[in-house]
Amino acid sequence: MKHHKFAYYAKNRKLFIRFSVVLFSSLMLILFSLFMQIRVFETKRDHNEDLYGSWYASVYDVTKENENMLYDHQMLDTIGKMSAYGQVQYNDEYAGNVGVVDDSFYEISNISLKNGETSFKS
Repeated sequence: MKHHKFAYYAKNRKLFIRFSVVLFSSLMLILFSLFMQIRVFETKRDHNEDLYGSWYASVYDVTKENENMLYDHQMLDTIGKMSAYGQVQYNDEYAGNVGVVDDSFYEISNISLKNGETSFKS
């Protein structure tokens, strides 16, 4: 007569079904949790892109040599340039900043003009 280690579980069908349901439920709960984490991350990323644009870094006071290095970098697909000239005051109150951006910068940032229009047409 052979003795099987799991003979009791193999013969007890109700216990086998219960274990199967618990295992399946645990697996579904883990998969659902992973799905929700990914979905929340994607939603947050999309929301931030809507608010701030799709830029990931900015570099200030770039020399011509460093600018060429950035254009040659294989991990960068779009580079936008901005030149800030200063602040505008009206009746001794701050009214805004004056600057120039190129087409790429305008596309990757989320700039909205208060009034006026851009000098380029998309």
